[in-house]
Amino acid sequence: MNVNPNGFLSTKEEKLVHHLIKTCEDGFAWDKLEKGIFSSNYLNPVCIPTLDHNVWIKSNIPIPRGLQPNIIKILKEKQAAGRAYYSVLDLFVGFDQCELHPDSRNLTTFQSPLGTFRLTRIPMGYTNSQQVQHGNLTFILQDQIPKVTMPFVDDVPVCGPATQYELPDGGFKMIPDNLGIRRFINASYLAFQEVSHLCTYEGRRPLPDRVQKIVDWPIPRDLTSVRGLLGTVGTMRMFIKNYTVHSEPLVCLTHHAKSKEFVFGPDELEAMEKIKIILAVNSSHIAIGYILSQNG
Repeated sequence: MNVNPNGFLSTKEEKLVHHLIKTCEDGFAWDKLEKGIFSSNYLNPVCIPTLDHNVWIKSNIPIPRGLQPNIIKILKEKQAAGRAYYSVLDLFVGFDQCELHPDSRNLTTFQSPLGTFRLTRIPMGYTNSQQVQHGNLTFILQDQIPKVTMPFVDDVPVCGPATQYELPDGGFKMIPDNLGIRRFINASYLAFQEVSHLCTYEGRRPLPDRVQKIVDWPIPRDLTSVRGLLGTVGTMRMFIKNYTVHSEPLVCLTHHAKSKEFVFGPDELEAMEKIKIILAVNSSHIAIGYILSQNG
């Protein structure tokens, strides 16, 4: 198993990772046959309620503008922002760890070419599946929240140290009992990927391949292409200042294109090119090469 593809780890640090994997092997699932289930000693099987009820919609509670800075500060503290290193654990097929109560299994019956089957784990399409999964994981890891982790559904971010323990000479502090292992390596990893983001010691930045995909996006010929562009760019809107203003012509096109002929005009083209330039420039800390051209 190659745990050091980029050569970032020293020989002893690489051995440490292999030792960790070997020691905790029962906690890893390498294929679907090895996935586990939450023990009923800790979590009761899920029973799907079937009582009649009226559908309700609960509106979000608006945050007063004056309280927003304090709310953001609290959220950052709970999310362990500012740590030097992070890791992420992901449950293997997360929803399959939640057992479905025998009384509710017949509700999931379905026919197949192999006969009649029913689920024994909660289905992802069940209204409360995410809440159940998130609640179970939060219960299991409650002693580690929020200092070590703040889980969400089946994703478990693990907070590393707040520093690399740098020395004045440019080196790093080592573990006293093993001088071949840097101190921050003992409980951390270099970086991890979120949706379209790369979180590193230096901060968060967009993934280069996702940026390149947007830069290479062709001029849309239909509404589907425009929506695809907005969906892809939307995952990185935090890197685009005044994104709502820049994307307005494209968003308006998706609202009105059904009622009239699809036309991707000068305003839409300018909006797309401006977004491409902003992303291309912001994604590099060294330099950027870009060519502006106009047809006609």
